[in-house]
Amino acid sequence: MTSVVKTTRYFLPHGHKERYLITTTPHLAEVARKLFSMGYTIECETLSTGEFSITVTDPQEGDILMEIAEGSTVEEECEALEQLLRDAEELLL
Repeated sequence: MTSVVKTTRYFLPHGHKERYLITTTPHLAEVARKLFSMGYTIECETLSTGEFSITVTDPQEGDILMEIAEGSTVEEECEALEQLLRDAEELLL
């Protein structure tokens, strides 16, 4: 069974942003919901290097956790999100 996490994705070259859904496990989707309830957001973008960046962002402090994937395939994006949420669960919840 999978669930989705809503993120904000920024697009090159000018940072246009859209809501973006990434699939994950129900447990990690619950971790994301807890982060959202604490005021954090999850943001992602494909960098000019071709790497995929995903962050937990605090509205006051900016990015507080980050995961980088070497590419931006759907599988790499999902893996990066899952690692980010595991780190967030350990460090923030």
